[in-house]
Amino acid sequence: MQANIVSQKMSCQIANIKPNVENVIPYTVFKRTQPRTLQSPLHLADLSDQSILYGGGRDFILTLLNGQDGHSLECVELFILNSCIILWFNVLGHGLEVPYTSVMFHAVATHNGTAEEGHSIELVLTLERDTVLDQFFPVPPSELQAAAVAVSSNPGNISTVGIVLYPKYSMYERHYNSEIETLFTFMDFGMNRGDDLVKNCHNALAVGMDLHWDAFRDDDGIDKESVADEPAAAFSGISDFIQNTRFQNTGFADDLDTDADLSGFVNRDKTQASMTLRFQLENRISGRKNQRNL
Repeated sequence: MQANIVSQKMSCQIANIKPNVENVIPYTVFKRTQPRTLQSPLHLADLSDQSILYGGGRDFILTLLNGQDGHSLECVELFILNSCIILWFNVLGHGLEVPYTSVMFHAVATHNGTAEEGHSIELVLTLERDTVLDQFFPVPPSELQAAAVAVSSNPGNISTVGIVLYPKYSMYERHYNSEIETLFTFMDFGMNRGDDLVKNCHNALAVGMDLHWDAFRDDDGIDKESVADEPAAAFSGISDFIQNTRFQNTGFADDLDTDADLSGFVNRDKTQASMTLRFQLENRISGRKNQRNL
């Protein structure tokens, strides 16, 4: 009897713990402390025991796309982790944990209002609705019936909500935090304000989406086993070569001959070029002692 395992689609959750310097680690710090893990970037998605912070920031103004309710919420913080995205609402005292599979679209758009230099763009997120997300952003009563009809007529239709995150402060605006910033530091994230903040978050979202590409393949109905059985010609071998190659270094100057041969992997035209420095044992570089016959 063969058991069929059906993977359930992840949905949004309520976040009760705010990311801080004690429970997450910035990506730049992680690279300095865990260099061996970076042999394959895809390993970062499997580090369930560590929360890596790719980007984010504080003091966002959140509104809904196309002015769906006409209201805005200030003091919103965004944390882009290797496992999920967290929108933290300081007014509520808790946040929203969004899986990457719920992110349908993300982009950088020009702000409609009067925007000064360094404060002219905003981050746009389109999220797939679920029961938890509807608690934070309810469907307007005027759209309830239309949304129900669209989903019932075509099960492939997805109900979404558009979120706009606009930085409260410009790149060049002098602002002092009430508390010392220990997470989004200049060393790890740069200025991270105004337009730079939006661009950093957009790039961090792209990295997170790439790390979870296999989750999107499952949602499209592609079986992982069938992907593994694809012809080997499609496999480049670069990742496997980097991880499995071991270099033998004996300490001699002519140890280049004992290293792994890269000619079959890199040199397609049968040409080889290298420089080897050789020392003969009978001609030592430090000199030779003459034996005297007594």
